[in-house]
Amino acid sequence: MIHSFATGFSYLFKGARFLFKQKSLWKVALLPIVINIAFLVLCFFSLWPWVLQFISRQPTFISTWEFMNYIVSATAWILTLILAFLLTLFFGSLIASPFNDWLSEKTEKIATGSVISFTFSWKDFIKNMTFILVEEFRKISLIIVIQVGLILLHLLPLMGSTLYFILNPLVTIIFIAFEYVDYSMGRRHLSLSQKCRWIQSHFSLCLGFGCATFVLFFIPLINFTIIPVAVVGATLLYVEKEHGSRF
Repeated sequence: MIHSFATGFSYLFKGARFLFKQKSLWKVALLPIVINIAFLVLCFFSLWPWVLQFISRQPTFISTWEFMNYIVSATAWILTLILAFLLTLFFGSLIASPFNDWLSEKTEKIATGSVISFTFSWKDFIKNMTFILVEEFRKISLIIVIQVGLILLHLLPLMGSTLYFILNPLVTIIFIAFEYVDYSMGRRHLSLSQKCRWIQSHFSLCLGFGCATFVLFFIPLINFTIIPVAVVGATLLYVEKEHGSRF
């Protein structure tokens, strides 16, 4: 289990090396980054007027202290940025998912040596985008159901809260791995139950990969560049396990 966890952990960095070497992937990899940064900026400047309106209602004794004004403004700026970042993680990833699928497909073609060139088609793009978005909403529904179940653990006396704080990060890490491996599974039109069985049979591997991605997600700015790296790493993980080869 420990060896499998470490192997899964290393796939994120294997994805970074593969992406760095394959210059043909760079343009594709930039699209999710640009989309997420643009969405972050949009969210921030959309939220900021509401925050300014809230700050203007602060008590009179605070507004008369210049130092407190700086503290309140700085805190509001940071909280707005955090909220914009959280919205970007969810909705930005959803918007960028078709482009991530494109990156994953091209990575698989290069890794397996089947077809290196990739011809873009708007018809296929729209068709795939519809399928991917439906799958994304199904996964989100599953996440909500599981999270509600975890929250209900608080109702258990004594051990409920402890179990929640143990299981919640574990579930989050597994779903991160699921999110990125799913681009490869989705192209094979696997059902949700089939995907869950694959994750279960490679649990330690996915736990390691999800853990590495989870940690880097909390580093500002790096978290945006880690998205295409995670897509490539998860694709290599899935392809290597299915083909029995190492790339």
